[in-house]
Amino acid sequence: MNQMYKNLKAENNAIILDVREDYEYKEGHIKGCLHIPLHMLEDHACETLQDLHQPIYVYCRAGVRSKVGCHILESQGYDKVYNLGAISDWPEELEK
Repeated sequence: MNQMYKNLKAENNAIILDVREDYEYKEGHIKGCLHIPLHMLEDHACETLQDLHQPIYVYCRAGVRSKVGCHILESQGYDKVYNLGAISDWPEELEK
């Protein structure tokens, strides 16, 4: 996470995408993130994520759903998709 975090902070227009369920998001999330639950990502990504070349950093609770989310986005043509992994590894305070 340390190198990924540094890369994210160096990006000017990166999106942080939370693919957890609504109740998980409400318990705490990364400030300024976009929230699209994994089960909705395939059908709704293009509505919100319109730039296929914009960096997108995906996270979830443990890293499994974020990995799946990355594959979904890549299959839709997004070319700068990165798996942040588990929210518990995020070094900053979470927002509620």
